Amino acid sequence: MLELGLLSVFGGVLRAKTHHHGLAGVTFAIFAVVSGIALALLAARGMRVLRQLDSPLRRVVFGVAGVAAFLSLVLVGVRTGRAPNLHTAAALVDVLALGVVSTIVSARSFARLRPFAIAGVPLAAGVLLAGLSLFHTNPELRREVRQSAPIHAWIADAILPEPR
Repeated sequence: MLELGLLSVFGGVLRAKTHHHGLAGVTFAIFAVVSGIALALLAARGMRVLRQLDSPLRRVVFGVAGVAAFLSLVLVGVRTGRAPNLHTAAALVDVLALGVVSTIVSARSFARLRPFAIAGVPLAAGVLLAGLSLFHTNPELRREVRQSAPIHAWIADAILPEPR
C-alpha cells in the first residue's frame, strides 16, 4: 500500500513537472526499484515485530492493513474510472468484490461448516457451467463483456472459443 501511494504521488509529480517522457520513465523505474527494496525491508521488519504481538492485536493490525488496501484500490478506481478506453473501474470492482468475499468465506466459522465444504465445489462448477452456457448462446452478451470487461472476455474465450 505504501508503494502504491509513493509511486502514485511520484508519478503525478513527474507527469506534471517533466517534459521529457523517456527521462521521466527511467526516473520512475529507478525510484520504483529503490522504494520497493526499501519497503520490502520495512515489511520484513514489520512482520518480525508482528510475530511477537498477541493474536487479537495481530488481527487488528491485519484488519487495518486490509481496510487500507481496500481504500487504496477504491481511490485508484475513482482516479481512473472516468478515463476513456481504460477498463480499470470494472476490473477493480471485480477485484474488490473477490477480496471481500474471499475474506468473509475464509473465516474460521465458514471453514467449520461441513455443508459448505461438501456443496462448495459442485455449486461453483454449476455456476461456472451456467455462466459459460449463457456466454456461448448469447453473442450480444459476449460482445458486451468484450467491451466492458476485456480480461474476463479473454479468459472466457480461452475456455470457450467463439462459435463460427
